[in-house]
Amino acid sequence: KEVQNCTKEDFRNEDLTRPCTLFVRELEFNKKFNLKSNKTETKTRYMNKDINDLVKDTKAPVEIVIKTKSGKNIVFHCGKTNFHMWKRNRQRVVCHKAGPTRKNPALGLL
Repeated sequence: KEVQNCTKEDFRNEDLTRPCTLFVRELEFNKKFNLKSNKTETKTRYMNKDINDLVKDTKAPVEIVIKTKSGKNIVFHCGKTNFHMWKRNRQRVVCHKAGPTRKNPALGLL
């Protein structure tokens, strides 16, 4: 399903760029693994947070920089994927000014 401009729906991993998808999966795995292992939050990588927790705490998207063989940096920004968690009483609408569709790699979206 293609979304034009604004959406109230949560993003799926398939909607994200490859680097953001891999990072989201890494965060989810670490969080589940550490919770099963009963490790304390301070002794774990990423402090048992997923992408939504990190973005909420920092109030900014997570930036992923990939250096290519030629030395050029490619920057991806990964933001929240679960919008229903933000405000329960209000409808949350996400709009992207950079383009008419979700296919914008600068926003971490395909």
